[in-house]
Amino acid sequence: MIISYEHHGRKVYVNSKNKGKHREHCLCYKCKKFNPKDRENNCTIANEVYANCVKYNIITPVYECPEFVSKEGVKICECCGYPEGIYKDRNYRGGVTCAICSNILKWEELIKDGYIKITYKEEEA
Repeated sequence: MIISYEHHGRKVYVNSKNKGKHREHCLCYKCKKFNPKDRENNCTIANEVYANCVKYNIITPVYECPEFVSKEGVKICECCGYPEGIYKDRNYRGGVTCAICSNILKWEELIKDGYIKITYKEEEA
């Protein structure tokens, strides 16, 4: 049965069986690259899907994704809050390190895995 309700101030329609289940269905919530509270460090695909959802006031669960990396079994570092292998301290020349666990991950791996995005600023004239 199709029902309507108010979502972010607009009337929307949904199959009653699916209302409120997008997190259960969406691969993003099971992916290491998903960081919705920090859009700058979030998955690029998730950001684009979210922007489309905001633009049209829809909910779009992701069922298939070429960039998916499972969160299952991933430990979160207590000192920095990143998944095991991703760290804040960027003073190490070849990569990054965590002050507590001392693991080092190379920049190239972080970039390849989508945890760091490179952006270039235009030079001032």
